[in-house]
Amino acid sequence: MSTGIAIFNISEMKDVIIEALKEHDEDKKKNATIESFSIHHVAKLLGRADRTVLSLVKKGIIKATKDKRIMSTELENYINNSQENQDE
Repeated sequence: MSTGIAIFNISEMKDVIIEALKEHDEDKKKNATIESFSIHHVAKLLGRADRTVLSLVKKGIIKATKDKRIMSTELENYINNSQENQDE
C-alpha cells in the first residue's frame, strides 16, 4: 500500500466511496454465508464418532480452524471427495 496525496473532485470522491461500500458489502455477504461446525456436529452429520472426525482433522483430510471448527465449505469438499472415491 502506497501513501500519498490524492486529489478528487466531489463527484469522483462519491464514486470512490460508493464503489468501496459495494465491495465491502459483497465481501460481508460472502463471509456471512459460510457456517462453521463443531467436531461433534460434523460427526453427527456424517454418522461417525467424534474421535473419527478429530482424527481426520489431525491427518489434514478435513481442514479445521485453530479452535477446531470446520467450515461448511470444507465439509462439502470432504463429502464430495469421499463420494468421488467411492465411485472409482
